[in-house]
Amino acid sequence: MNIYLWTNSKCLKGLIGNIQKIFSGLFTRGSFIQNTAFMSSASLWGIVIQFIFFPILSRIYTPESYGVFTVFNTFVALLGAAASLSYQKALVLPKTDIEFAALLRVTLRTTAVVCVIAQVVFFIFGSTITETMDIQIVGSWIYLVPLFAFLLALDQIVQSWTVRSHAFRAASIVGVPVTLIPKLFNVGYGKFVNNGAEGLVLTGALLYLMRIILFPFFIVKDFFSTWKIKVSKAQREQAKSEYRDYPRYVFWGNLLNIASGYIVPLSLPLFFIESSEIGLFSYAMVLIDLPIRILGSGIAPVFLKRGVELWASNKQEFAAKTWRLYRVLTLIFIPFLFVMVVFGEPLYDLVFGEQWAQAGVVAGVLVSGFIFRYVSNPISSVFNITRQEKRLMSFQVMLFVLRIAGIMMPGLMGMGFMSMMFGFAIANALSYLLYIIWIFKILEVNTFRVLLFTTFTLIIPAVVGWIFLLLS
Repeated sequence: MNIYLWTNSKCLKGLIGNIQKIFSGLFTRGSFIQNTAFMSSASLWGIVIQFIFFPILSRIYTPESYGVFTVFNTFVALLGAAASLSYQKALVLPKTDIEFAALLRVTLRTTAVVCVIAQVVFFIFGSTITETMDIQIVGSWIYLVPLFAFLLALDQIVQSWTVRSHAFRAASIVGVPVTLIPKLFNVGYGKFVNNGAEGLVLTGALLYLMRIILFPFFIVKDFFSTWKIKVSKAQREQAKSEYRDYPRYVFWGNLLNIASGYIVPLSLPLFFIESSEIGLFSYAMVLIDLPIRILGSGIAPVFLKRGVELWASNKQEFAAKTWRLYRVLTLIFIPFLFVMVVFGEPLYDLVFGEQWAQAGVVAGVLVSGFIFRYVSNPISSVFNITRQEKRLMSFQVMLFVLRIAGIMMPGLMGMGFMSMMFGFAIANALSYLLYIIWIFKILEVNTFRVLLFTTFTLIIPAVVGWIFLLLS
């Protein structure tokens, strides 16, 4: 009991001190906190816009429509992640413009070639893929997967370029119409044309297109000048050689990460789970994914850029800042865990409608596992910053295996949809707990100290949350 009180009193003092630093950093031009605020503001406005539209969309589109869209989007995400062989993740690293231009050309050529080959494969074997994987609910949309994946890959390249150019303020401004216009289209299409899955699919394409088109005119200043840089074949080969670890290791790790993230919609049809239940899972992830999207577009890219600079100059300071960021994020997300576990079902019923109430229960189950991912997501670039991509690959293999076990074991035992959700959540918690310890071991931070803090702030609340849901 004394240890518990001591730990939490230390956490409270640390939180107050970090809040003071946050307010002072907001007004320091070009600081980590100010850049994070710019990137997060776009996500925050996007979240506000989505919260306005989600209750409307949930009363237009059915769980079945979201189930079909989720399975289609799974294939798009997997192919989109594979298209560039993860070269886009390295775009923030080149130190000179000529090196960046060479790597950019390598990335775009790779993306185009992969997507063209994939289009031929899907055109010939599309129906075979849907029958083999028992995903006939996708229908003829399967033939458009490579095209949508190409747009997604270009969007990822654009976002990496934004980080490299420090265009955080411009990205935050453009982010508002980029979120608003597709949502208006989504409502209009579902209300006046068709409330099937195509409205959701086309909205995703519109989102990618808007970011890609607006990017060169409103976000980065060096877009057109970069294309004027002449790049020789030798320079492209040099870029391939310099960043060869990305297609060798980062690519497979990233692909496994995406695949493990989408293992649920890929697995559920195999156990004859209805598309409506897949839709419930996808809508549960609406709220569960929000923290990841805030951190991914706000803190994570700024942390990556700052971390690259700091690692080269002061490794101890970088380790201290990473440890401080982890503690602050952990304390911030505890209230979110409590709300989703206790009030998930009535919250979904009230906001999204009665047909989505069960999605609130699913969200309460999943959040206890995802909270470990929330706090590790922004600091996961430690592997890239320290150039230890091979270790990251090992983690992705472990995550993939544990997630498959978590979702498949209850399915094979015939335990039903909710048991599969519990298994998936427990697999997430265990995987990301080991991930967190691994990150701080690389930074040579005392892992016992990390584990002690994590036990009282994450592990105990997560276990209590699962027990509450099982008993309720």
